[in-house]
Amino acid sequence: MKLIPLKLNKPVEPGENYIVRLAETIDEYGIRPVDGDVVAIAMKVVAISRGAFLGECTPSETALRLSREYMIDPCIAQWVLDNADYIIGGSKGIVTTIYKGILVGNAGLDQKNSAGHVATRWPDDIEYEASRVREYLYKKYSASIAVVIVDSRAEPLRRGTRGFAVSIAGFNPIRSYIGKVDIYGRVIKYTTQNIADSIAAAAHIYMGEGDELTPYVYIRDAPIELGSEYGANDLKIPIEKCIYLAKLIKSDSAK
Repeated sequence: MKLIPLKLNKPVEPGENYIVRLAETIDEYGIRPVDGDVVAIAMKVVAISRGAFLGECTPSETALRLSREYMIDPCIAQWVLDNADYIIGGSKGIVTTIYKGILVGNAGLDQKNSAGHVATRWPDDIEYEASRVREYLYKKYSASIAVVIVDSRAEPLRRGTRGFAVSIAGFNPIRSYIGKVDIYGRVIKYTTQNIADSIAAAAHIYMGEGDELTPYVYIRDAPIELGSEYGANDLKIPIEKCIYLAKLIKSDSAK
C-alpha cells in the first residue's frame, strides 16, 4: 500500500470547496486516479469548508458546572450537553462522549487548527459526506475511488492520538474472519478487522496534528473490496455489543 501525502501551500478557507481543492491538488501532484485508489481527507478541512463552527451561546448552569469540572470553554460544555448521545466522563480539557454513535471527545468539537478562537464541529450530515466526495471524483476521473474522512482521538489506556474513520464511501470497511480458520486450523468465532480505521490511522501519520498542512492523503494498492453500498453506519455497533462500554452504559440511559 502506497501513501502519498498531498501537502497544501495554504490552508483551506471557510466557504472554499474542499473537494475541488482536493482534485486540484491531485492534478498538481500528477496523479492519475484508477479504480481502487483511496483518498483520505482530514475532518478539519471538511468542517472549515462547510462552515461547521460553534456558534455563540448562553451557557446553562449545568454547562458552567461541566466547564469548571473539566476546564473547558462554557460554550463547548453547552455544545456537549446539547449534542452528545452520552457523557461518560473526561479529564482536563476534554469531556469523553458518545456522539453520533462514536466514542469521541467533546462531541466532535475541536479548536485545533481553527482560525482565531473559533471551534469547529462535525457537519450535521457527516455520515454522507464521503459519498459526496466519491461522486465528484468519479465524475471528474471516471474512476471508482474510495473515500475516508479522518478525525483523531485518544484510545483507552494508550498515549497519543490515532486516526479513525468518521465517514466512508466506496468500499467495504469491515473484513470478517468469522467462520475462517487461523494458521492452526482453529475456527474463528468473533473477529472482524476494521479496514477503514486502519487506513485512517495510516493516513493520520502524514496528516499530523499541527502545522503539517496535509489534509489529504492519496492511497494506492490498498487491500480493499470496492462497493457503492457501504457507508459510515457499517462501522458502528450498538453499545450493548461493545467490549469496553457494554457494562458501563445502558443504551436507554440519559446523559
